[in-house]
Amino acid sequence: MLHPVAGWTGITGLHPSPKSLTCWLVAPHPGSPSQLAGETTIRARNNTIIGTWNVRTLRPTGKLEELTHELDRYRWNILGLCEVRWKETGVISTLEGHKLIRANGEKLETVQSFKYLGAIVTDEGSKPEVLSRIAQTTSAVTKLKLIWKDRNITLRSKIRPWSYKLYSSMIRLMRSLVTSIFLYACESWTLTADIERRIQTVEMRCFRRLLNISYRDHISNQEVRKRIGQAIRPYDDLLAIVKKRKLRWYGHVTRSSGLAKTILQGTVPGGRRRGRQRKRWEDNIPEWTGLKLPDALREAEDRKKWK
Repeated sequence: MLHPVAGWTGITGLHPSPKSLTCWLVAPHPGSPSQLAGETTIRARNNTIIGTWNVRTLRPTGKLEELTHELDRYRWNILGLCEVRWKETGVISTLEGHKLIRANGEKLETVQSFKYLGAIVTDEGSKPEVLSRIAQTTSAVTKLKLIWKDRNITLRSKIRPWSYKLYSSMIRLMRSLVTSIFLYACESWTLTADIERRIQTVEMRCFRRLLNISYRDHISNQEVRKRIGQAIRPYDDLLAIVKKRKLRWYGHVTRSSGLAKTILQGTVPGGRRRGRQRKRWEDNIPEWTGLKLPDALREAEDRKKWK
C-alpha cells in the first residue's frame, strides 16, 4: 500500500519481505512539475524513493514492465530500479540484485566501466584510468626517441632576457608532447599511495629516457632529479602538478553553483559497508591541506586565499 509521507516530496511504501525493489525517480527538466497520483509534485534534482515492492511477486508475474510503463506516463525521463536483498547476516546488498535504468524511454545497459571524453570511468576507482594514462605516456615517449637523441636539441638551459628564467628545449618538448597526455582529466582522480608511487615511476622513466640514462648505469633517482632541476627552474614534479590541479578544481567547484557542486557536497541516505572503506575523491583534500573538510570548504570559497 503506497501512502504519502510527511516531509517527503513523493510517495513511499514498504512491504515486509526478505527481498524488495526500490524505485528512484528524477524529474525531466528544471521547473517542470510531474504529478504522481494527483497528490504529490516532484521537481527536477529531487532524488526521491517512491516505493518498495515484493520482488517475488513483481518480477515473476511480469509486473515489472507494467510498473515502468505506468511511471513513464508521468513523464519522468530517468527511471532507476534497484533490487535490495537482506542477507541472513543482516547485511543489505545491492550488488547481486537486479538493476534497471532507463533514460528517455531507452533501457540502458549496466556496465562496470565505460569511456567518456577519452577518460575511463569504472567502479574500481581511478586506478584503471591512471594505468591507461601511464601506458599512453610510455608509448608517446617511445615514439619520440629520435627527438631525445637529436644532438641539435640542447638539454643545456638557455636564459631568455625577457623572463630571466631557465628553460630547456627538451624538457619543454617533454611537457608539451608527453606530460600533457598524462595530465588529461587528472582532476578527477582519487589518489592512493599505490597510484602516487606509479606516477613517480612513470615520471622517472621519462626523465631517464630524456637524459639517455639506463638503469644499468646505477644512477639514483635523486641524481636524475638533480640534473633535471639544473636544466629548468622552478621545477615541479609530476605528482605535485596533479595535486595542484585537483586542488584548483576543488576550489573552482566549491565556488560554483552547478551540478558538480551538488554532487560533491551532497549526501545520500544510508551508510557505507563494513570493513576498510575505499578512498573517496574528497578524502585527498584533507590529506594535502592539513585541514578538515569543512574548514577546507570555507577556505576554498576565498579564491585568493585558496591559491
